[in-house]
Amino acid sequence: MKIIFGTNETPQNRKQHQMIIRLLKFEFLAVLFLIIIPSNLMIYAIAAQISNPMLPMYCVLLIKVYPPLDMILTAFLIKPYRNFVKKVIFKIFRLKAASISDNGSTPKIDNAKYNVPNQM
Repeated sequence: MKIIFGTNETPQNRKQHQMIIRLLKFEFLAVLFLIIIPSNLMIYAIAAQISNPMLPMYCVLLIKVYPPLDMILTAFLIKPYRNFVKKVIFKIFRLKAASISDNGSTPKIDNAKYNVPNQM
Protein backbone atom coordinates (compact mmCIF):
# COMPACT_ATOMS: atom_id res chain seq x y z
CA MET A 1 0.00 0.00 0.00
CA LYS A 2 1.50 3.31 -1.05
CA ILE A 3 0.52 6.41 0.85
CA ILE A 4 0.92 9.85 -0.67
CA PHE A 5 1.33 12.62 1.85
CA GLY A 6 0.91 16.35 1.38
CA THR A 7 3.75 18.85 1.42
CA ASN A 8 3.07 19.89 5.02
CA GLU A 9 3.89 16.45 6.38
CA THR A 10 6.45 16.14 9.12
CA PRO A 11 8.12 12.89 10.18
CA GLN A 12 5.98 12.87 13.34
CA ASN A 13 2.74 13.26 11.33
CA ARG A 14 3.87 10.52 8.97
CA LYS A 15 4.46 8.15 11.91
CA GLN A 16 1.06 9.02 13.36
CA HIS A 17 -0.65 8.32 10.02
CA GLN A 18 1.14 5.00 9.68
CA MET A 19 0.09 4.02 13.21
CA ILE A 20 -3.53 4.96 12.44
CA ILE A 21 -3.45 2.83 9.28
CA ARG A 22 -1.98 -0.11 11.25
CA LEU A 23 -4.69 0.29 13.90
CA LEU A 24 -7.46 0.31 11.27
CA LYS A 25 -6.00 -2.82 9.66
CA PHE A 26 -5.87 -4.51 13.06
CA GLU A 27 -9.48 -3.55 13.84
CA PHE A 28 -10.63 -4.88 10.48
CA LEU A 29 -8.77 -8.17 10.93
CA ALA A 30 -10.02 -8.53 14.52
CA VAL A 31 -13.64 -8.15 13.44
CA LEU A 32 -13.06 -10.46 10.47
CA PHE A 33 -11.38 -13.28 12.41
CA LEU A 34 -13.27 -12.99 15.71
CA ILE A 35 -16.82 -12.42 14.47
CA ILE A 36 -17.48 -12.78 10.75
CA ILE A 37 -15.49 -15.91 9.86
CA PRO A 38 -16.43 -17.99 12.97
CA SER A 39 -20.13 -17.24 12.61
CA ASN A 40 -20.07 -18.08 8.89
CA LEU A 41 -18.17 -21.32 9.57
CA MET A 42 -20.76 -22.27 12.17
CA ILE A 43 -23.58 -21.64 9.69
CA TYR A 44 -21.82 -23.70 7.01
CA ALA A 45 -21.14 -26.55 9.47
CA ILE A 46 -24.78 -26.70 10.54
CA ALA A 47 -26.00 -26.49 6.93
CA ALA A 48 -23.62 -29.29 5.85
CA GLN A 49 -24.99 -31.63 8.54
CA ILE A 50 -28.53 -31.31 7.19
CA SER A 51 -29.00 -33.82 4.40
CA ASN A 52 -32.62 -33.75 3.34
CA PRO A 53 -34.80 -31.83 0.87
CA MET A 54 -35.83 -29.30 3.53
CA LEU A 55 -32.37 -27.69 3.45
CA PRO A 56 -33.63 -24.27 2.21
CA MET A 57 -36.13 -24.03 5.05
CA TYR A 58 -33.46 -24.87 7.61
CA CYS A 59 -31.14 -22.27 6.09
CA VAL A 60 -33.87 -19.64 6.37
CA LEU A 61 -34.47 -20.62 10.00
CA LEU A 62 -30.75 -20.41 10.70
CA ILE A 63 -30.58 -16.95 9.16
CA LYS A 64 -33.54 -15.89 11.33
CA VAL A 65 -31.71 -17.22 14.40
CA TYR A 66 -28.43 -15.57 13.38
CA PRO A 67 -29.01 -11.97 14.67
CA PRO A 68 -29.22 -13.03 18.36
CA LEU A 69 -26.10 -15.13 17.81
CA ASP A 70 -24.39 -12.10 16.31
CA MET A 71 -25.36 -10.05 19.37
CA ILE A 72 -23.91 -12.70 21.67
CA LEU A 73 -20.66 -12.87 19.70
CA THR A 74 -20.26 -9.09 19.67
CA ALA A 75 -21.19 -8.64 23.34
CA PHE A 76 -17.55 -8.91 24.36
CA LEU A 77 -16.33 -6.58 21.61
CA ILE A 78 -19.37 -4.35 21.27
CA LYS A 79 -17.62 -0.97 21.47
CA PRO A 80 -14.70 -1.78 19.13
CA TYR A 81 -17.09 -3.51 16.71
CA ARG A 82 -19.54 -0.62 16.62
CA ASN A 83 -16.75 1.96 16.32
CA PHE A 84 -15.21 0.03 13.45
CA VAL A 85 -18.51 -0.26 11.58
CA LYS A 86 -19.18 3.44 12.13
CA LYS A 87 -15.71 4.39 10.83
CA VAL A 88 -16.12 2.22 7.74
CA ILE A 89 -19.61 3.55 6.94
CA PHE A 90 -18.56 7.16 7.45
CA LYS A 91 -15.45 6.59 5.33
CA ILE A 92 -17.43 4.97 2.50
CA PHE A 93 -20.15 7.61 2.39
CA ARG A 94 -17.76 10.46 3.33
CA LEU A 95 -19.88 11.54 6.27
CA LYS A 96 -18.78 13.32 9.39
CA ALA A 97 -19.55 11.76 12.74
CA ALA A 98 -22.42 13.47 14.50
CA SER A 99 -21.46 14.73 17.91
CA ILE A 100 -23.40 16.59 20.53
CA SER A 101 -21.65 19.71 21.70
CA ASP A 102 -22.48 22.79 23.71
CA ASN A 103 -21.92 25.04 20.71
CA GLY A 104 -25.38 25.68 19.39
CA SER A 105 -26.51 28.28 16.90
CA THR A 106 -26.84 30.82 19.72
CA PRO A 107 -23.57 32.00 21.21
CA LYS A 108 -23.09 31.21 24.88
CA ILE A 109 -21.98 34.15 27.01
CA ASP A 110 -20.55 33.00 30.31
CA ASN A 111 -19.97 36.32 32.08
CA ALA A 112 -23.16 38.06 30.97
CA LYS A 113 -25.49 39.52 33.58
CA TYR A 114 -29.11 39.65 32.64
CA ASN A 115 -31.37 42.37 34.01
CA VAL A 116 -34.62 40.72 34.92
CA PRO A 117 -37.29 43.02 36.32
CA ASN A 118 -38.65 42.04 39.71
CA GLN A 119 -42.16 40.77 39.50
CA MET A 120 -44.55 42.09 42.11
